[in-house]
Order: sequence, then structure tokens, then C-alpha cells
Amino acid sequence: MIFLSCLILMIGLMAMDFINPSLPYIMHSLSASQNTTKGLMVTYLFAMSIAQLGYGTFSDNYGRRPAILISFIIAIIGFILSAISPNIFMLYVARFITAVGMAGSPVIARALIADVCHDDLSIKKAFAYFAMFSQISPATAPFFGGIIQHYASWRISFLALAFINIVTLIFLSRYMPESHTVPLVKKRVLQQIIVYFKLTKMRRFMIFCLLSSLIMAFSLGFYSLSPFIFHQMGFDSVTNGLMCIPYAFGLFSGAYLLSTLFHSLNSEKTFLAAMFSYLIFFLIMLFIFKFYINLWVISFFALIVGFLSGISSALSLSLCLQDLKNNRGAASAAQAFIRYFFCALVLFFCNFIHLTQFYQLTLIFLAISVLLLLLYGLERLFAHYQSITHA
Repeated sequence: MIFLSCLILMIGLMAMDFINPSLPYIMHSLSASQNTTKGLMVTYLFAMSIAQLGYGTFSDNYGRRPAILISFIIAIIGFILSAISPNIFMLYVARFITAVGMAGSPVIARALIADVCHDDLSIKKAFAYFAMFSQISPATAPFFGGIIQHYASWRISFLALAFINIVTLIFLSRYMPESHTVPLVKKRVLQQIIVYFKLTKMRRFMIFCLLSSLIMAFSLGFYSLSPFIFHQMGFDSVTNGLMCIPYAFGLFSGAYLLSTLFHSLNSEKTFLAAMFSYLIFFLIMLFIFKFYINLWVISFFALIVGFLSGISSALSLSLCLQDLKNNRGAASAAQAFIRYFFCALVLFFCNFIHLTQFYQLTLIFLAISVLLLLLYGLERLFAHYQSITHA
């Protein structure tokens, strides 16, 4: 089930990773501005965040299997419409449909893990494997997407994604078992809303969801914003795609070390160490990028940010879900909604910045790292106050 969870997530991520090197070319092909083209990612994330709420309650009522099959069917329609879009407006609509479909991917992927892993150690290791496997897409999809862009066009990239999703849909329909006991009495819409409302009252759950969204902003920020900087620097789409590999390798390495060497360490202390490491590293890189930059320095930057994200992302997910016993599908959907929505909000504000150099991207990441520390400090303050009150 963990393998299927990782597969579903990987295919879902490809919907974003595969076309990232093509974004500057889409901009020129459809005569759009940089801000408008970057808005494709923001629209995708906003649509994905909202649609995930429906998949969570649907999968709790009817099972994980039918939910993910419906998800892939909608996404395939979106990919085909993207490939034939005559203008940027139609591409926005097509990407919106794709996002509504792919919204089922992170929800069901996390719900599968929550269905089969229940103690702190197993869920932490499962999410570490989850994070490692998920790096297959960002490590390979931008490269192959860049090759298709170089020798064909971004429209062929969308058709390739449609084909990949059709093959995955057939595989899942034949071999995916049901991991969730489907209830005889289904939750009504009002009951489903009440479940989500109750989750919002869980302070720790909500704060770690927000922390997870900010950590995700590092990865999506690098993958979706750096292509415009590379394009400005004169690099082609293939080189653009190759530069995603150091980041993906860093993510994989961080998650791997968490699952092997760091899994016995205190989760909260490890998470706090990662938060401070972000801040220190971005301050150092801010100075370096101000005076010196080449592909080796950028690769080092991507590797370290990816490494820290591989550790902190898996920890934030496990710390968020480890105490939940019921409504795991709804909780997974709520987590995914918060994660994608606030990540989209961060990228939305990035749209107002015309990116031309990595110094700007590092400043954005530094601001995010400060927010991470402030938010985590708030959680510890609340926890300390609660312990004093109970005492």
C-alpha cells in the first residue's frame, strides 16, 4: 500500500514537474507575460487545494479506490484540453480541470499511509519513504519534459502526460486493492462539514499543516520560479530540466537519512534544527549570490535546500497526522487543502516579483524560513502554556 501511495503521488507530481521547463516557452508561444504565465501554477494549486476537500470525504464514504480512479479520468481530460489550448485563457481553464482531477492524488496517497500505519515510528518511516519515492518525478520529469520541449513543443508534453496517466489508470484499476473499510451509513454533507470544522479546532494539526505548506513552497518555488531565471540567464530547456536533479537528490537524501539514521531522534528537536538550518543557509547564500554565481553554486544551493526539505517535509506530515485515529481521509484532505492553498498563496505574492536572478529567489526563501520559525515558535508557546494550565 505504501508503494501504491508513492506511485499515486509521483504521477500526480508529474502534472506540475513535467511542464516546468516549458513555462518560458508557453509564455512566448501564447504571447503572455511572465506574471500571467506564473499564474498557471498559482491557479493550479488553488484549484487543487479546494478540490481535495471533496476527495477526502468521498474516499471516506465510498473508498480510496473509486476516488483515485475518478481523479485520474478527470486529469486525463485536462491534459488533452491543455494540449489543444489556442490561448492562455483556455490553458488556464484546462489546467484548472487538470488540478481538479489531480487533487485526488495527494489526498488518497496520504490516506493510504494513514490506513496502514498507526504508530509514531511506522508513520514517520512511511512518510520518509513517501518523500523519497516522490522525488522520482522532480528528478526525471523536468528533464524529459525539457527534451520534449527542445525537440517538439509543450503541447506534446501535455499529450505525453495524458498517455502516462492513462497507463497508470489501467494499472490501478486492475491491481489496486481497497485499504479502507467503506461504511454502510454514509456521512451527509453537513456531517462532512462538521468533520472539517472539528479539525480546524485542533491547534497542533492546523499549525503543522501550515508549516508543511511553507516547506512545500521551497520545492514548488524552486521548480516553478527558477525556469524563468534560467531562461533569463540564457540556458535552454534541457539544462533547465537538469538543474532540478540536485534539488530532487537533496530531497531524496534528506528523506532517506530520516528513515534510516534520524528516525530514532526526537521528531520535534530534529524539526527545529532543520528550521534554524534553513535560516542560516539562506543568509549565507544571500551573500554568495550577491557577488558570485554559476551552475555549480546553483546546484549546491538546490542540493542543500532539497536536503533540508526532505527532512522537514516528512517530519511535518508525520507530526501532523500521528495522533489522528478517525476520519483519516478527511484529515488527509484537510491537510492537503491547507498545504496547497497556502503554498499557492506564497507563489501568488511571488507573481508580483519579476525574477531575473537567484538573489531574488533566495530573499523569498529567507522570508519563508523566518515565517517557519515564527509559526513553530507559536506552536511551542501554546503547548507550554497548555502544559502549565493543566499542571
